[in-house]
Amino acid sequence: MNQAARKLSLDRVFVQDGTSFGVVRHKRQINLSYLQSVDAMIIQADTEMEAMGVIREIRQLAKADDYLKPLFVHPLLAKNSKLVGETDGVADPDLLVEAAIKAKEIYRQLNKLPAQPGSHQHPDGELLGKLSQFLFTRQQSLEPVPDRFAKLHYRFPFLTHFFEENGEQKSLSVLRLGEKQGWFNKKTIDKLHLCPDCESAHHNLRATCPKCRSVDIKEEDLVHHFPCAHIAPISDFERERQDGLHCPKCDKTLRHIGNDYDKPSAIFNCHDCHHTFQQAEYRSLCIECHAEVPIEKLKETDICQYELTAKGQAAVQNGAQVNPSLLALKPGLSEPGVFEFDVFKVLVRQEMLRQKGQEHPTAMVGQVKIDGLLLQEYSTEMQERLSSEVCNIIKSYLKPADVVSSKGVKMYYFMLSETEQRAAANMKEVLTYNLNKLISCNLHDKHANVQVDMEPLLK
Repeated sequence: MNQAARKLSLDRVFVQDGTSFGVVRHKRQINLSYLQSVDAMIIQADTEMEAMGVIREIRQLAKADDYLKPLFVHPLLAKNSKLVGETDGVADPDLLVEAAIKAKEIYRQLNKLPAQPGSHQHPDGELLGKLSQFLFTRQQSLEPVPDRFAKLHYRFPFLTHFFEENGEQKSLSVLRLGEKQGWFNKKTIDKLHLCPDCESAHHNLRATCPKCRSVDIKEEDLVHHFPCAHIAPISDFERERQDGLHCPKCDKTLRHIGNDYDKPSAIFNCHDCHHTFQQAEYRSLCIECHAEVPIEKLKETDICQYELTAKGQAAVQNGAQVNPSLLALKPGLSEPGVFEFDVFKVLVRQEMLRQKGQEHPTAMVGQVKIDGLLLQEYSTEMQERLSSEVCNIIKSYLKPADVVSSKGVKMYYFMLSETEQRAAANMKEVLTYNLNKLISCNLHDKHANVQVDMEPLLK
């Protein structure tokens, strides 16, 4: 830690007990020479947006010493709980004793990190490593924060700075990876019901007509008249320019509920299709992507608090990497005949050697390509489900000895050990139709198009 601070011409620097604090007002003021010349930063921006921009700029830096830098907000911003939660607290330049103690605690943990931490080949692994370092140096848990502007109604401090606006659902894939890795323990604090298409929590629950799905429906009570046993909607018992209720069957006036009549149930009338029904169908309309689904189709998702396990703390101090097998976007690898791409290539080479010894080679190799799929619009979990579903559909048309693999989410390969040209042509047509149907029905992506090609393994 710096024991003395350079006084810069454009930036104020304060020193407390050997800990130097720089003051930053906007992200244009951030440069590595200034950031690295002080031990901690005090953010004194004019707006929340500008302050969040400063935090984001620092957290996205490349080196751990920089992106883990202790950050505090000026007392002028202390009422903004969002900013306080994204930093290490409040620091008054005129009273820095507590902030200096906090900064020293962070550096005590920061000094335990390896000089050369392990690099991660996958973006989720990289973020998991940075988040684990952050929680370790702060010795705190990750608390989801309610946010009415967030796509999930919650955001996760520190992680939120690595995604575009409304990208909170992408945080979940990083956190789930931490669970699988054994680095995180979790405690469920809330449950959300998300749109199955775009994973947004912003949706409107509506009572609809079960016949035409219109929301233009009206509910009214059913009235049961005791003396004549007549049952009808309450509107049938009402007369124009007369008060009270009158039975349309026996013409008697209904005076006392419980004595003359009761209301055993209710009934709905649809103003669009004029359907009459007793049970409305409740459906969800997603505000983000406008998908409309029955409420039972919403995806239940846990929102959790996370803390580092002993294994996670040891991984941070040792610079451990994420297990590569947990990063594969292919949950379907557990299915028989679905293999990693590297394994698939080995199997193809083996089959080529086998086919060369035959007089009439019968093996075919196929490729499935999904053009126009905008992956940035889909969460990692949705990409995993798509990859698994495509592999399973392809495998369902193959023989037990045939194999399938995927290379990313847009490219899939399969090998048929024994097949005829006519059967292969039929399979190509069926696969093209069914996979396009899968994309259009589940993703509603008008730009995506599936192309299937097949050719003999040995030409």
